[in-house]
Amino acid sequence: MLIVPEQVLTIFFTNSELVALGKLPPQLTGVMIVLDAAALVLAQALMGAGAQRTVMMLTLSMQWLLFPWLGG
Repeated sequence: MLIVPEQVLTIFFTNSELVALGKLPPQLTGVMIVLDAAALVLAQALMGAGAQRTVMMLTLSMQWLLFPWLGG
């Protein structure tokens, strides 16, 4: 999705204008999947090291304080 969104979109659309308009959302999705995977790996590594409270506080603060402020 991140590298070749045109090829993925041409499976569903034949109109080149639609493919051009729909190129950005799959790229953004690809970027967010990579960032989410990195966050999951780092959180699990911290929990494995015994820092469950730190992970909990970071997760809750991001979810309830930062994300609503950003408009999510």
